[in-house]
Amino acid sequence: MYEEFIPLATAIVGLITTLLAAKYGVKYQQAKSKIGKLGELFDTVYEAAKDDVVTEEEFQSIVDKVKALVEKIE
Repeated sequence: MYEEFIPLATAIVGLITTLLAAKYGVKYQQAKSKIGKLGELFDTVYEAAKDDVVTEEEFQSIVDKVKALVEKIE
């Protein structure tokens, strides 16, 4: 009796899934990218602080990564 509605229900679920992926997939990728930039910043700060001396090169790398992160957030 309900077997005739199974293909229709499958198509509707597939359509809803596609619409949700289209709407939120881009936002997920953007958030993932921002988190990746933040992780890179933490890695750079950790490496610079490991020897208790921050060189000019390390400092500039930190500044560049902060700028890249701020650009991603805006």
